Amino acid sequence: MRKPESTFVAGVHKYFPVLMHREKMNNPYHSGTADWWYSGAQRDLWIEYKYLRATPVKKTLVIPALSELQRLWLAGRYKEGRNVRVVVACPDGATVFTKPIEWNAGIVTSEFKARMVDRRTLAQLIEETVGGPFVEGLDERSTKCERLAVDRHITRDNRRAARGSVPENS
Repeated sequence: MRKPESTFVAGVHKYFPVLMHREKMNNPYHSGTADWWYSGAQRDLWIEYKYLRATPVKKTLVIPALSELQRLWLAGRYKEGRNVRVVVACPDGATVFTKPIEWNAGIVTSEFKARMVDRRTLAQLIEETVGGPFVEGLDERSTKCERLAVDRHITRDNRRAARGSVPENS
């Protein structure tokens, strides 16, 4: 059975374009690395996901449950100028922590709830941060319409292939 955090992340990823590159990071020799790496046409993004079993209700601080190694790794990448985020998810959605001060000191429950987004919106935020998927033949000068056309075409062909209706040499 999948953990709630894994289920949440899979629910975000289902809204990505087919070519959106993402990798689960798991390094038993170097703890602290963020959970996921996303790479796009313009930049990359590292995200550490945390999941709360219930939406916070008390007037208190919501502080992500990061290990000291995770805090150090995230802060180090942030200082390097990389895009790093901590996403705290719960049954009602997720809140994105964008700066070390937020994920170390926390934010008040009312702000946590006010900034909460659903899975689809989080997927859009990630895609916008990385500049969309990298597609051979398209670059940062390509229009949004060109990118959408390529993504839709690839998505359609993948669906056809899954049904077995794409000719071998197409």
